[in-house]
Amino acid sequence: MKIVIAGGTGLIGKQLEIALSNCGHEVLILTRSPKKNNHIQWNPYNKYIELDKITDVEAIINLCGSGIADSRWTAKRRKELEDSRILPAVYLAELTSVLKQLKFYITASGITCFGFNDIGRLYTEDDVFGKDYTSQLVKKWEDTLNLFPKNIQCSALRFGIVLSDQGGAIPRISQPIKFGAGAALGSGKQIVQWLDIDEIPNIVEHFLSNSLEGTFNVLQGNVTNKELTKSIAKRMKRWVLPINVPSIVMKAIFGEMSVLLLEGVPASNKKLLSSGFTFQTEDLGAVIAKLNL
Repeated sequence: MKIVIAGGTGLIGKQLEIALSNCGHEVLILTRSPKKNNHIQWNPYNKYIELDKITDVEAIINLCGSGIADSRWTAKRRKELEDSRILPAVYLAELTSVLKQLKFYITASGITCFGFNDIGRLYTEDDVFGKDYTSQLVKKWEDTLNLFPKNIQCSALRFGIVLSDQGGAIPRISQPIKFGAGAALGSGKQIVQWLDIDEIPNIVEHFLSNSLEGTFNVLQGNVTNKELTKSIAKRMKRWVLPINVPSIVMKAIFGEMSVLLLEGVPASNKKLLSSGFTFQTEDLGAVIAKLNL
C-alpha cells in the first residue's frame, strides 16, 4: 500500500515509517523541511503541497499536533495547539477531492478527553467529552473527521502516554529519578493511560488490514502516577522519595497545564481488543524493562 504520514518526522512517525516500510508498504512523509527522498514538501498553514507525488496514495496517517505538555498554556500556546491539530486535518480533507485512490484516513487523538471528575469508573468511547480544556481540544480535533467523504474509512486513535526512551514522557520522568529526586506528583493516585511505542505500528497495520472505522481508546493499561514512577525507578535501580511533590508546587510551575500531571481517569481498551487486536503484553514492568534508562 502507498501510505502518507503527516507529521512523520516526530517520535511516533519515525518508528511508524520504519515498521510500515519493513512490512512492504511505500511510505511517504509530509514535512515542511524535506531532507530525504521519500519526503514530500507541504505547508498546511498556507495550503501548499507537492500534490503530483501523492495523487495515488491509498492511506493517510495524520500525526500532526504540537506537544500538549511542551510549555505553559498561554493564549498564544493554546492557539498553536489548536492550529497544529485542526489546520492540517482540514487541508488533508480538502485534498481528498483529487486523491481518488484514498481509502483510509487515520488520525492521532488524545485519551485525555473525558474530564477528571469521576475516577471511579472506566471510560469508553461512548462517553461524552469533558468540559475542560484538553477534552474540548480533542473534541475539535476529532470533529475534523466529519470533513472527510463517506467513502473513506476514517478512524481516530486516542493514544495514551507513549512509553519510549527516545522522547516523550519517560525521559522527563526518569531525569529526577536518576539524580535521586524522583517522587510521585500530587496525590500520586491520578491515573495514567500508557502505551508501548512498539505497539503503534502493529495497531496501525491492524486498522489498515481490517478496515476499521471510528474512535478507539488506544492504551495497554491504566496505572497510577505513583506506580508508574516506582516502576521506572525500579528499572533504573533508584529509589523514590517517600514524600510526593505537592500539587501547589506543580501548579506554580506549570500553571493550568499541571492538570495533565495531577489529574486523570481510567479508560477502557475493550473496543480495540474486541476488534481482534492483541497486545504483545499488558505488563507495565515488562515494557519499562525494555527501555534504556
